[in-house]
This record gives sequence, structure tokens and C-alpha cells, in this order.
Amino acid sequence: MKPIENAFEEEPIQELAPVAQKVAYDLFSTWSLPQLMEAWIEDKQPNNLLKMHNCPPRFWPDILSATFVAKTTYFLPNPNFNAQQLSYLISLGCTHLGYPLNQYSIADVLGVARSKYPVFYTWLKNLIKIINKS
Repeated sequence: MKPIENAFEEEPIQELAPVAQKVAYDLFSTWSLPQLMEAWIEDKQPNNLLKMHNCPPRFWPDILSATFVAKTTYFLPNPNFNAQQLSYLISLGCTHLGYPLNQYSIADVLGVARSKYPVFYTWLKNLIKIINKS
């Protein structure tokens, strides 16, 4: 089931195979950001979830990355987050979009995101504005 409260970047999910898209939307709807981080850091894949959707395990890394992008962009720009928290969200989103900030500049990411990932682009610009004001 797809949540409808906030806009989030769906393009990376849409780029997945249809069977993998179902898993990504399920993860997005049911897993918290800390759960996604645990799976990423500990390199754990949810075999039961993959089996439930008849999804081959080879899709897992792309599913996880696409879900990370969707989940991070689901966080609305919030002035109550401090600059460090916002920077961490930005770093997670950029990394899982395939543009880690230790290899690409924010300008590079914005350049790619502008046309290919419009929700991510707007989200990133808004978070940067909040960081620059703090």
C-alpha cells in the first residue's frame, strides 16, 4: 500500500522490475528509517518479504536503495531538525540515489536530480535552505 500524506521520490522505485517495485513499496510503507539503516549496515535482506512477493534476492540492493530515497524524501523539511540531522538525511538520500557526497558535490546532485528526480530535487533544495539559515 502506498502512503499518500507527503510527496516522495518514486522514480528509483519505478526504475525497478515490477516484482521488485512491490517489495520496495511494502518496505516503504512498513519499515522505519532505522530498520532500513539496520538492513543496510548489517547487510541483511528480508528473505521472508522477498519470498512473499516472489522476488529474487538479486534485486535486494536496488530495492533497498530505492526505498531509502523514497523514505528520506518523505521527511518534510522541518526547521526543528538541526543542521546535522538534515545533513545526514541529505547524505543518505544522495548515497542511495547513487551520488555519494564524498564523490559528488551538492551542485552535481542537483544537476542530475533537476530533470530525473524532481521530488528529490525540491526536497534537497528545501533542506539546503534550512541548513543555510541555521
